[in-house]
Amino acid sequence: MTNNSTSSAPLTPPLGGFQEIDGRRVFIHRSGTGDGPAVVILPGASAVGLDYFGVQQAVSQFTTAVVYDLSLCV
Repeated sequence: MTNNSTSSAPLTPPLGGFQEIDGRRVFIHRSGTGDGPAVVILPGASAVGLDYFGVQQAVSQFTTAVVYDLSLCV
């Protein structure tokens, strides 16, 4: 399934959601909890947040993990 405009399949929403920080909307997905510092994952090299889902889930086993998805920020 693809998320292009010619497909008749329903679009799958990305994990996470928009948060407003200092008047700007950023798209993040947060998981896990913990007493330690949060781990913030910034996808790069043409990657998107979902590319790091497995890493985020592993990190979230011991602390808060946040993926900041720049590809969806406006």
